[in-house]
Amino acid sequence: LARSPFGRSVSSLMVLTALGQGLYIAAAPLLGRLYSPEAFGLYGLFYLFVTTSAMFICLNYDMAIPAAADDSDADDLAEAAIRLSVAICAMIGVLLTGAIALDLMGFGVLPWWAGPMAFAVLLLQALIQVFQAWYVRAQTAVTIGKAGITLNALRGGVQVGLGTMGGAWWGLGLGEVLGRIGALIHSIS
Repeated sequence: LARSPFGRSVSSLMVLTALGQGLYIAAAPLLGRLYSPEAFGLYGLFYLFVTTSAMFICLNYDMAIPAAADDSDADDLAEAAIRLSVAICAMIGVLLTGAIALDLMGFGVLPWWAGPMAFAVLLLQALIQVFQAWYVRAQTAVTIGKAGITLNALRGGVQVGLGTMGGAWWGLGLGEVLGRIGALIHSIS
């Protein structure tokens, strides 16, 4: 199994994923010194909302792409996943903005523009997930690991860089957006 194309692909993906995560973990000591506990708390509230919402952004249509009968069916599934994700991510952004405006469940501590930022992070994540599904279908999962390295290196670098300029929580959030833009660009190219 280890010598098969599948085994090599899986082991390469594991190594690249660990490397990407390691890069972000390496930034943690700097982030802990550049951002206040309050900034991390606000970012944590935002990030918790985003990661919980991410489970719904494509309604798992992206998960069906690798198993599609042919590329035409996979194209249709990808299109459906993207169309759904635009609408779902917009609704989630509006939901967060409303929770902020109404100060529901403590979200009132976030600024109104956290809703549009959540929309951006989630839509970028949806697009990344669709591309990842295509790479699994094409049996080129190594590209997923390389995009993960780009995401984590850029996210950590942006967060550290913005932290040196004041350390407001939005620097952590903007790192999420820009990291995903980098991963998406890496996925496309």
